[in-house]
Amino acid sequence: FTLAGHVGTPARMRTDMDIDKLVQARDEIELLTTTQLPLEYAQASHHTMLAFLFLLPFSLVETLGWAMLPVAFFTNLICLCIDESASDMEAPFGLDDTDVDFDGTLHDTDIQ
Repeated sequence: FTLAGHVGTPARMRTDMDIDKLVQARDEIELLTTTQLPLEYAQASHHTMLAFLFLLPFSLVETLGWAMLPVAFFTNLICLCIDESASDMEAPFGLDDTDVDFDGTLHDTDIQ
C-alpha cells in the first residue's frame, strides 16, 4: 500500500490474481452443477449391480448354506445404500433436502 491509500502495483497484481482464482473456482463449481452422468451409464451400472445382488445368494448357497441369507441381505443393504448415496452425490446442488445450498453460499459470499 502506498502512503496516499492507493494500492501499489505488486499488491494490486496479487489481488487481481486472487480474484481470478476465485472466479475460476466459482466457474468450476458451476460446471459441476450442470454436469451429470449420462443416463445410460447410470442405468447400466444400476442394472449390473442388481444382477450381481440377485445372483449372489445362488453363488453362496453351497459354501454358506442357510448363513447365505444374512450375508446376502447385508450385502444387498450396503450396496443399495451406496447406490442411493451415489445418486444423491451425482447432482449435489439443487432443491432437495440433501443438496448443498450453492445459491445461498454465493449470496452469503456476495454480502461479505
